[in-house]
Amino acid sequence: MNTSTQKPVAMGNEFASLGTRLVRLGHALQEPSTTVHELVALAMACGIKLQMRAVAESEGRCDG
Repeated sequence: MNTSTQKPVAMGNEFASLGTRLVRLGHALQEPSTTVHELVALAMACGIKLQMRAVAESEGRCDG
């Protein structure tokens, strides 16, 4: 095979692999038992920097 035919196959494999990793991340985001550590690792595998912020809710809170 020449290089021109190898690159599209390699790119297709890379996109397929990325798609698989993104699906895993999506499923993990929907699963309540997934830990933040697991989400960060899955996001990093997709080339995504995951940042989270926790905000406490309280009754009678006034945001205005």
